[in-house]
Amino acid sequence: MKTTALVFDFDGTLVDGGLDKGIHIMYAAWVTCFENGLAAHLHPRNLEIDLARLLQAYLLYPGAPRFLQLKALAGALLGQEQLDEARLSLEPGVLEAFPRLKEPYNRLYSALNVAAASRYWRPFPSCKGVLAALAKDYDLFIASGVPRKLLEEDLTRFDFDRGLFQGVFGSDQRGGSDKGTLLKKIKNSGYRELLFVGDSTKDLEYAGQAGIPFFRIRADDDFSRLQIALTAGLPGEGLPDAALPDAALPGEGLPDTGLPDESRPWTFTEDEIALYRRKVTLLLESYVSGKRLSPEEISRLVNS
Repeated sequence: MKTTALVFDFDGTLVDGGLDKGIHIMYAAWVTCFENGLAAHLHPRNLEIDLARLLQAYLLYPGAPRFLQLKALAGALLGQEQLDEARLSLEPGVLEAFPRLKEPYNRLYSALNVAAASRYWRPFPSCKGVLAALAKDYDLFIASGVPRKLLEEDLTRFDFDRGLFQGVFGSDQRGGSDKGTLLKKIKNSGYRELLFVGDSTKDLEYAGQAGIPFFRIRADDDFSRLQIALTAGLPGEGLPDAALPDAALPGEGLPDTGLPDESRPWTFTEDEIALYRRKVTLLLESYVSGKRLSPEEISRLVNS
């Protein structure tokens, strides 16, 4: 057991899936609600209403466990205004419907992800080499919101060296074991220092809740930047300016561990939101018109 552990999110961090999963989440949530007793709450003839609600919810929960995302999106589609995690609930009468949404949502969302992973998603080019190099000095873990069974399948699909990781943790089918819980579990196993490497604002929140520093992956270059940062210490201590992200700041209230910490939150860009809006609208318009696209057809449309 080494003194320091590096914990990696999976989707969007080790595997580059673009913005596909956000589109899949919003589409799968709407279709699942429509097909499972909640159609009266939706607006198939005025999709702008539902699209605005889907976006409102999803932009608060990127990187969260899939069933928490479903609960947020279903709540938003029902007109729920309070979407923070502590107060998230569903209207009386609809709460009883939520358990039966989970299985069909999980099935559709997973099918969309498998179709995209098979054709479009790939590990970042540098990540496997960097992981192999880092494993010499650090214990490596994966902590993901993807259910454990699917996560293990993806590790095999993308030919990751399972032996590099001391532990691979995903969520359970009930939606539990979020990344915050997993980070605390790893932290409490005896490591002196811990760093969480992720791609979403929710990942940043989980790191803060666990009291550990965070490093953001946005593009392939970030893996070499991570190596430089780990060698040089905290931002500003010997790192060349070109190696620092615009948002690199020491964590507020966190001890100086010698690990890089990028603790300034960020938001989705206007271009990203516009892409979400355009693609989800196309998919829902197709569905409402009676044209049921296969997961493979949806994946091609999303990536066209």
